[in-house]
Amino acid sequence: MKGIAKALFLSPIVVNDVVWTEARAVLVVLQIFISLEWKINDSLFVEIGTKVVFNWCANKSMRSWSLQSTFADIERKIEK
Repeated sequence: MKGIAKALFLSPIVVNDVVWTEARAVLVVLQIFISLEWKINDSLFVEIGTKVVFNWCANKSMRSWSLQSTFADIERKIEK
């Protein structure tokens, strides 16, 4: 389909914290999206598997303290 990009990230990882891993995946997808310079003209849809990460994206006060730097990176990239 023209104009649609889908990606599946596969690599072996040791997962001690599934929620942290999902939050980092959101950051990677955002970095790819921004590097392709689609930000101004298109929307980015990210399917999030856990409600926890969705709530962290939507509500800063619910974020885990250990992921504050990850979300700060995400917000900086969105603002560019």
